[in-house]
Amino acid sequence: MSKNIDENDGILIPNTPDDYISDLILCELPEAGSCLLVTAWDGTLSIYKTNSETSGRENIPSLFKRIKYEMPLLCCCVLNSEIYVGTVQGQLLRYDIIMDSFTPVLITGEDISTLALCKIFVYEDQRLKNSLICVSWDGSISVVDVHQGKIDIRIQLKEDCKILTADCNSKRLIIVETGHKLRLFEFPLQEYDEGTSIASALKYQIRDVKLLPMTDGYVISSIDGRVAVEYLTEPDKQFAFRCHRLNLKDTQFVFPVNTLAFCPGTSKILTGGSDGAVSYWNLDTRRKLKQFPKFNSTSVVKLVCDKGLFYVATSDDSFKSNATIDSNIELQPSSIYVVHL
Repeated sequence: MSKNIDENDGILIPNTPDDYISDLILCELPEAGSCLLVTAWDGTLSIYKTNSETSGRENIPSLFKRIKYEMPLLCCCVLNSEIYVGTVQGQLLRYDIIMDSFTPVLITGEDISTLALCKIFVYEDQRLKNSLICVSWDGSISVVDVHQGKIDIRIQLKEDCKILTADCNSKRLIIVETGHKLRLFEFPLQEYDEGTSIASALKYQIRDVKLLPMTDGYVISSIDGRVAVEYLTEPDKQFAFRCHRLNLKDTQFVFPVNTLAFCPGTSKILTGGSDGAVSYWNLDTRRKLKQFPKFNSTSVVKLVCDKGLFYVATSDDSFKSNATIDSNIELQPSSIYVVHL
C-alpha cells in the first residue's frame, strides 16, 4: 500500500473547508497579491495568500478571507481583478472583497441558467470585453457582459444534453456531455452555433477535460482509470494510458481519474484520482515522471499547478458509489496540500 504523504512531498494548508471542494484557481488580487481561490459545496469562497515570494515552510498559503453564501458554490473565476462565482442554482455572483458580500451579476437579478453553473471562464474576445463564459449542467453556454449585467450570447444545446465539465483557452471551448461525447466550439462564439460533436476515445464516463497548452488538442480522463490524449490536426498521434490502479495478487482495483492539471507552458500534466494519489506525466515522451505518495484516505478531486509547485484538494467522494441516497451520511473533511515538483 502507498504511504501517506510526508512533509518532503507536500504540506497541509491550515483552515481548509470541511465540505466537498468544487474548484481551485490561482490568481492575482490587488488586495492580497498572489492568491489561491477555493469554492466548496458548503457555500464558502476561501481566499488564501500563497506567499509565493517566500520559500520552504514559509511558503504555506494563509487564509486571507472566507465568506459563505446560502447555496453551494461550484466554480470561480477572476476578471479584471474581480472575483466571480457560480452557484448550484445557476446564479452568477460578483464578490466584493471590500464590502465582503455577493451580488448578482445580471441587473435583472435572474439566474444565468436553470441548473448549476459548473464552469466559468474569461472570454478572450476583443469585441466582447469584460465578458465571462458560463457553462451549465442544463446544457446552456452563456456569454455574460459583467459590466452591463446582461447576456450577450446564449447557446442552448438539445434538451437531452447535459454538460458535465468544460475547458477553455483563447481559441476554443470544449465541453463534456452526457453519453460519452464532447463538443468543440471555435471562437468567436455564435448565437446558433452547435459546435462540433466528438465521440469520446474512452469507453466510460469522462471526469475531466483539459485543452493542450502547446498544440491543438485535448486530454480527457475517465472513471475507469484511463487518460486519452487527442490531437485535432494530427489524429494519428493520439494515444491513451492507464493510471490510478492498484494491482493485487488476484485482482486489480481501478479508480476514477477525477482531475487534470497542466504545468504552465509545458506538455507535462498531473492526474489525480480516487485512490488519493497524484501522478506526474510527460505527454511528449509518454512517460511517468513521478508518482506522488497517497495524500490521505479520501480522493483527489481538484488540482492546479503554478510553476514549480501544485495544489491538491482532497475530498470524500464515497457517496458517489452508494446504492441509495443517505442524507445522514457523514463525510470525512476535505484537505488542501501544497506540493513542490
